[in-house]
Amino acid sequence: TSLVRTLELQVAPSIHTQPVGFVVCEGELIDIGVAAVGTDISYQWRRNGGDIVGATSYRLIIPRISHMEAGWYHVQIRGLCQPWILSDSVYIGVKRSPLIMRTSNDTTVWVGDSINLSVLSDSANVAYQWLKDGLAITGATSSNFELDSVIEADSGSYDVIITGECGADTSRAARIV
Repeated sequence: TSLVRTLELQVAPSIHTQPVGFVVCEGELIDIGVAAVGTDISYQWRRNGGDIVGATSYRLIIPRISHMEAGWYHVQIRGLCQPWILSDSVYIGVKRSPLIMRTSNDTTVWVGDSINLSVLSDSANVAYQWLKDGLAITGATSSNFELDSVIEADSGSYDVIITGECGADTSRAARIV
């Protein structure tokens, strides 16, 4: 007679593919993952060293990331066998949409006067486009718009659109009369 024995191999966790970091715009979906093997493995994602509640899959998906969620991410992988392991720590950067912080107020001027309208953005590397009564003003593409000698036809509503890599913002209109 022969005796048959079954041998069950227990494997400690190991990572085959590390997560990769990147930079996205606020509000975009992020999807990072890790490829690991091992016996009865489980996952716990962390941001800046703290556990992310409910993030217990090989993939971490955040449908609409906010700038508050930028940081260093890694995953702890546990298995039936030790040692438990940590993935590489990767940085997920989050860029914000540009925001207008200050703009010009309504102003009354006299024919022949000059006026300077300005806008202040919280972002660098933005493009500006000034509008009068909703129409783009040719060549008015800086944070300031100046009229040297106002004529009656210059009265109207002026606003500016700033556009950056991650979106745009429009100022409130300043009425010039």
